[in-house]
Amino acid sequence: MAEEKAKMLQVLGTQSGTSTTGKDWEKTEVLFETLGDYPKKFNVELWGEMSKRVKTLKTNQTYNVFFNLESREYNSKWYLTAKCWKLDVEGAEENRTENAAKAKSTKTKVETENVGAEDDLQLPF
Repeated sequence: MAEEKAKMLQVLGTQSGTSTTGKDWEKTEVLFETLGDYPKKFNVELWGEMSKRVKTLKTNQTYNVFFNLESREYNSKWYLTAKCWKLDVEGAEENRTENAAKAKSTKTKVETENVGAEDDLQLPF
């Protein structure tokens, strides 16, 4: 499992077909570039539902790309594939965490304010 913060450069293409078991499949390859002093380009494959998300990607937008590396042999040659399993807009996870923390603190504040509002008649002792 790997994670890389990278800028989306372009959608390389989509392939689709039907497996031998009769299930439809779809794969899209997307080109990213790492951030930093020495940027490197890499492409990842988006499969199934992830492939359908490619329409929402924006060129030059920074994303957190989560992917697994997989090697396979074909005709005595080895090929490396990066399969993306999660793709977030940079900062989206931080915003979700902040919003959840704010909601929790608001809920706790409301509960704390209501603690003394009722009589002690509800206590079991």
